[in-house]
Amino acid sequence: AGWTPWVSSHKPNPDDVMDGDTEDLSLLANADDFNLCGGDMSMVADIDCREINSQTPWTSTGQSDLICDTLTGFYCSNSMNYPEGCHDYEISVLCQCPPTTTQTTTSTVTSTTTTHKTTQTTGMHHPQETTEHTTTGAVTTTGTNIPVTTGAATTTLQEATTPKVCVAGWTPWVSSHKPNPDDVMDGDTEDLSLLANADDFNLCGGDMSMVADIDCREINSQTEWSS
Repeated sequence: AGWTPWVSSHKPNPDDVMDGDTEDLSLLANADDFNLCGGDMSMVADIDCREINSQTPWTSTGQSDLICDTLTGFYCSNSMNYPEGCHDYEISVLCQCPPTTTQTTTSTVTSTTTTHKTTQTTGMHHPQETTEHTTTGAVTTTGTNIPVTTGAATTTLQEATTPKVCVAGWTPWVSSHKPNPDDVMDGDTEDLSLLANADDFNLCGGDMSMVADIDCREINSQTEWSS
């Protein structure tokens, strides 16, 4: 679950009026190179689109008749943006795990109350003595001819809906500091522990134990840090 990395599958040709930029969400979800939300379109809860080079949100590029939604993905037509043509765009989608139904078992024990009378006669001139015993639930006794009721057990199945436990994926790309090249004491620092707990970023929900891997790149060119 969570936002996927930014992806782009097509680079528009501005010289072809019939071309444009298309990021087909259903194709991207099932393509081996992308496999968005594990290929399950029902998990796609939201989408974001932006221009690749400037990282400008799609709503602020000034281009016409753009589509960015969870049904289509992204679409831009060169013919609607002639003569400039479409910029190159990328998308990121929010994946949410669906709920799952589990069964829980509840056992209920029902007890029965039994009343038993015993009559004892001693000698010729003594009146009869009557003793009344009331038994509830499960009882153990050593007497003779005394019935015992231990109760009946019944089992009830109940269905409960609980959220599925799912593992988060890659976060969006983030940057908290812009280096000052004129300051020899400065540089670029992205402190993971601070980013994890900062309200503006809140990486992995602030739980550093969830961080399994990291990737870094140069913002403008998107060049990998190792290259």
